[in-house]
Amino acid sequence: MKTKPVKLWKGLESLATPSAVLAEWRELLGGDFEWSFGFLRADDGLALDYPCTNRPRCGCRHEVVPLSMVAACRCEDRDCESIALEPKDVLAHVLDTVKLCAAVRSELKFGAPTGGEGAVVDGMLGTWWVGTYGAVRSAVFLMIRLTEADFIAELERLAGAWGEPFVVLAPTGRHQTAVVRGILRRQRSVFIPLCDAVELIGPGRLGATGSVQPILDRFSAGLLEGRSQVETFQRTVEDFGRKIDAAASGMQELRKENEELKGLAAGGYLDFVRSAEPTDVCYFFYILAYGDRAKAARELGEDQRRFYERVDGWAKRGPAYKRMFGLVKCRKTSLRKGTVPLGVALQSGGVADEGENPETLEAVFGQIKDGSLDQRSYPAVLREILGALVKMDAKNWQVIQKELVTMIEEEVPQ
Repeated sequence: MKTKPVKLWKGLESLATPSAVLAEWRELLGGDFEWSFGFLRADDGLALDYPCTNRPRCGCRHEVVPLSMVAACRCEDRDCESIALEPKDVLAHVLDTVKLCAAVRSELKFGAPTGGEGAVVDGMLGTWWVGTYGAVRSAVFLMIRLTEADFIAELERLAGAWGEPFVVLAPTGRHQTAVVRGILRRQRSVFIPLCDAVELIGPGRLGATGSVQPILDRFSAGLLEGRSQVETFQRTVEDFGRKIDAAASGMQELRKENEELKGLAAGGYLDFVRSAEPTDVCYFFYILAYGDRAKAARELGEDQRRFYERVDGWAKRGPAYKRMFGLVKCRKTSLRKGTVPLGVALQSGGVADEGENPETLEAVFGQIKDGSLDQRSYPAVLREILGALVKMDAKNWQVIQKELVTMIEEEVPQ
């Protein structure tokens, strides 16, 4: 009786790209080659080199010489004989991603993909569309990369471009490292090794093992929790203006902006946050409420460095995130200069000009001087600065210096 095939999945992660001559596929897949052959297809390209199939092997790849149809050894000693070839031997065979993704989708009961079936995802190097999962049709991708570094880089690109929770499939769990798990946790996404989800049951045929449903159930539960958080934000948006009033410390300019913001919330101008993740929406609201990122991070009890990194990342994500990033900058500007009402910025998506307003600045400085404005928790700020200085070393001092400058700028009126 044939043992459970596993070499297909390991073989796919043994190549920089899933393309090789049949001799190499046969060597990688071993006894599983016949069953796996149905997931390969001939490519138009011809191989320029060929694996050494001599016994003993020289350990190097031979150069294909088309005129004489041999694979010639180019080792320094050149003790290895040339390998006679036929035209079909140098024909490259690639993974048939359309067929493989369709088989996986069928066995795991995924929905039809929103992109091309089995097509590579735009902007990615080794990521293909598989299908969708759940009522909200979360995307399911197949990702095949040779090294952990390549996998992490590909996953970061996908997370930045997609922005929504997704399911990523990989041939094995080899790249499911702590770094990868952290990226997926941040995206509320999951990783499923195909070797645990499906298996070869015949030539070009897959069968589901039934062992990954708990992972998909947890993924669905996370989506429901996230949607619940968004609904909570929507129900409490009317109370948001009151929280801003409390944080404004009696500043007339901000009180005026707060009234405008209440009207904007009632008028639906904040609807763009519906497409952002609940955690990011929470950060966005707190920054607007408390005036800057430092206070928002302290109020939420978040690590300030990670808080700053996540907010800075908005500038590189989708339209909703870029708009939140622009409004956060506007909020910071309005606290210091008072030239552009925050409500106007919300309707326009940001600020085009940040001119000084001497009268507003003079009033702010006057309030600081007579003690009516200064309600900052300076011991807390100093603790954060001290903590950053303690972590400073020869490798990270430039990053920490930038963080400290930003932190102090947000605490001291400019």
